[in-house]
Amino acid sequence: MSGTIPITLRQLAGESNRLIDTINELCRHGLDCHVDPPQIVVVGDQYSGKSSVLSAISGIPFPVRGTTGQRFTVETAFTTSNISAIRAHVHRVDGKTVMICRDDANADFENGLLTRIIDEAGLKMRDVDGFSEDILKIEISRPDVPSLTLVELPGLSQSDHTKSPIEKQVRMHRLIEKYMGRASSIVLAVVAANSNITNLSVLHRQVFQYVKGGCRALGVITKPDLLTRGNPGEAMVQLAHNETPFYKLELGWHVLRMRTQVEKDDTDVGKDCIERHLSLQAPWSTFRHADRGAEQLRVKLSDIFQRHLQKSLPGIADAVQIKLSQLQQSLRCLGQPRTGLPEMRTFLTKIASQYQLICSQALDARYDDPFFGNLYPPYSEEERVRKFGSLVLDLNRTFTYVMRTKGSRRRILHTSSGGPDPVPRLDAKNAKQGVGFEESLESDNEEIGCDMPFSFYVSKEIRRLARAYKFKVPEDICAKDLVKELDHIESQIRSHDLPSNTNEKSSLILFRDQISPWKHIAHFHVKHVMDFAKSFVEQLMSHLFASNDNAAYYALVQNIVEPFFEARTAILGAKVDELLSHYQHGRPQPFAEEFFACFKAMRPFSKYCYVSSELFNLRFNPELLSAKGKAELLQYTRDDASLPSTTITDYEAYYQMCNRTFVDNVIILAVENCLIRQLPFLMTAEMVSTMNDDELRLLASEAPGVRLEREETRAQLQALEQAAKVLRPFRPRKQRSMYLFLFPVSLSDQQPLALQPNIILITL
Repeated sequence: MSGTIPITLRQLAGESNRLIDTINELCRHGLDCHVDPPQIVVVGDQYSGKSSVLSAISGIPFPVRGTTGQRFTVETAFTTSNISAIRAHVHRVDGKTVMICRDDANADFENGLLTRIIDEAGLKMRDVDGFSEDILKIEISRPDVPSLTLVELPGLSQSDHTKSPIEKQVRMHRLIEKYMGRASSIVLAVVAANSNITNLSVLHRQVFQYVKGGCRALGVITKPDLLTRGNPGEAMVQLAHNETPFYKLELGWHVLRMRTQVEKDDTDVGKDCIERHLSLQAPWSTFRHADRGAEQLRVKLSDIFQRHLQKSLPGIADAVQIKLSQLQQSLRCLGQPRTGLPEMRTFLTKIASQYQLICSQALDARYDDPFFGNLYPPYSEEERVRKFGSLVLDLNRTFTYVMRTKGSRRRILHTSSGGPDPVPRLDAKNAKQGVGFEESLESDNEEIGCDMPFSFYVSKEIRRLARAYKFKVPEDICAKDLVKELDHIESQIRSHDLPSNTNEKSSLILFRDQISPWKHIAHFHVKHVMDFAKSFVEQLMSHLFASNDNAAYYALVQNIVEPFFEARTAILGAKVDELLSHYQHGRPQPFAEEFFACFKAMRPFSKYCYVSSELFNLRFNPELLSAKGKAELLQYTRDDASLPSTTITDYEAYYQMCNRTFVDNVIILAVENCLIRQLPFLMTAEMVSTMNDDELRLLASEAPGVRLEREETRAQLQALEQAAKVLRPFRPRKQRSMYLFLFPVSLSDQQPLALQPNIILITL
């Protein structure tokens, strides 16, 4: 692209352009720190010299309309780009665009390029009442231009706001708000020195309504050589000193002399001489050098841009630090490159050591590593599995609970026909009444029975875990009905042995029939724990590998984790069958003292259940109150032989002992010894040291994607570190006051509290 960009435009952007380039570079690296480039919005009446102000601060000749004035908005956006191009479009209110110019080769601003574009756009603008909401957007992309936007709003007069139709005033305010309301806009309020200050009320309303009290507005007084004498001139000088209360701006006012038609061909040196000559004349000689002249205006605007951008820097700097921490963490997770066998062996050794350490911590319920997540409820199911030691403990408690409540095929009711069951049933209703439970779940209405004379302490978590153990609830059978079954069995197995031997055989047959659910419950429990263990190991391995190192992760799972659990499944299944074999086929060998203790405990319990049932039946069978009925009931309470069957009592005592022993054996000998204690040895450093080259390549080869991500992460990290260095000088410095630390402030009266000597405690 031919034509040169004046140095004044780069001077206007100053250091802010370097800052914007750095911020844009950060955005390209994925940071959400977009900052709108600075935008200069020039506003004023039709004859104030807005175009001349734009020409003075940019060095690019903007067309001057003279008495006709500009009736539409011109937005000129400069963008730093390696590709040179200029495009001009008319953006209409209805969303349609009209192409004015598209030139990727030539852009000679000195030969009136902007003038030709604006003149052609004026022919295509829809002008209503001498005012158009259509916008001419000129986009200039070059390597030597800063990121900057210059906007010239249509010239507005007092009559536009007082005598124009309401519809036109609404359109005017809508356009003004669109540009002046942006936080990135620096508004230049242009006022001609020969204008009447009483006509500035429109400009005042615009600035103070849309620029929050004028905090982003800088006043520019043009045509100082045309200043009138007398009171109007004195009022304008007072305005230029920013001493007029009604028009006082936070950024102040600046005096700018523009070239006349006669001087338009003069050099910059000649123009500067004329400006110096004017500055020596009253009243402009009383102004500071920094508040007059085009060059000083560019310096002032550059400083305003920089301060405007600095307001966003603390948030951007924080975002950079967060991103740097994330990249450093990602780089640590990616680890060192694994190009050779030594690096592969080192990588696997590190994985094995970390796995053993965290796995041992999990089994010991020491959840210090970040892998375990939140230690306080509520936590996700994934975090529950990661706290594997506590989970196994709860699963074993659940297994004990299920074996006690669903372990027998039938539940024996020590009642007469029609009587109530005095044994507490472990269901939701009794749980709410406080029978055998700490609390209940309203959604769990499954009725679970037990024929043991004790209650259970079951937490809400155990009941939740027990839902996975979907086994049948024991059927209820009355003791008298069971006696009839046993009598039938005894008639078939009776031999020449003593009657007591027959009772023992009947009790054993009843016991083996009742424990038929044990096998399914025990096998399910070990498989259930196995599934959780496998999930725990896979989550731990996934935690140790990089998020995108899927090839190595899946190779390790397929070649080490899955074979381990396949072998453990066979071992655990065989162990459960071994533990169950004695109860299914072996000879009973109960410890005598323990058996008789249980037997003695069960006999009174059976009497209590039976007699309680008979007493309940008094309401339905008054004959029990007769002399004969009382005698029979008294006989039951005195004579053990009068109870339905001693075989049932023998069974119950033996079942209670065996149930507890079997549960302990499954938990300790099967789950603990065959699975839990073996988990830390799933992968060890010793195993890695004995692997051959093919095994190392299979398990630790690095995927090309991982190497590429590591290189990209390092490059991004270096770029962000360099950007952080660029941002550091621009960050605002705030001095931290120590006053509040020395004198605490009372929230009630906002006055410093009196210091008391006994308040300060210094520990050495």
